[in-house]
Amino acid sequence: MTPATRNIRIRPGTTFGPLVFTALDADGAPVDLDGWLAWAHAKNRVGGTLRLDLAPEIVTAGAVGNFTANATTDILSLTDHGLVLGHTVQFTTSGTLPAGLALATNYYVISEGLTSGEFKVSDTPNGTEIDITDTGTGTHSVELGLGQILIPEITDETTHDWADFKGKWDLILENSSGQRLGAFVAGSFSIVNGITNPNGS
Repeated sequence: MTPATRNIRIRPGTTFGPLVFTALDADGAPVDLDGWLAWAHAKNRVGGTLRLDLAPEIVTAGAVGNFTANATTDILSLTDHGLVLGHTVQFTTSGTLPAGLALATNYYVISEGLTSGEFKVSDTPNGTEIDITDTGTGTHSVELGLGQILIPEITDETTHDWADFKGKWDLILENSSGQRLGAFVAGSFSIVNGITNPNGS
């Protein structure tokens, strides 16, 4: 497998991510990662000493909860939804979905309008919000799609133990049999200007 490349550069006061990746099979369909593990590390060289654990998580696919739609603002509301930028979601309903949304279709959570209780979606990663033109009928639900891996937000607080550092990082998946696959995503990882913890600890 040839890994995708994603380079990460952290400077004082910056925030990187969160990052969401989706594992796809040879036909481009998401892989069910139930029972899999993810490992993501930054190292000073390939195979070198571990320097920073990027704490990846396999995203549990399935129901998130019921939402309501606002046809004026295009905002979907669901208290404490837990969604992050880049999550892939699909929608179901007991009636008719809000106009602009379709069943059995992947949508991507975007940064605009994203709070703990509200979100917007696009039909492409980092794309333009879907135009919601009515609120639909019945009870609407949002579900997380299969195959997603989350690397939580990386900030100068999570990297403050390391001064200037240049190395490599990779994301590796391990299946339920304990077999580790080749790197899924890899790239350079740089901490520059001697990151310090702004809280002073």
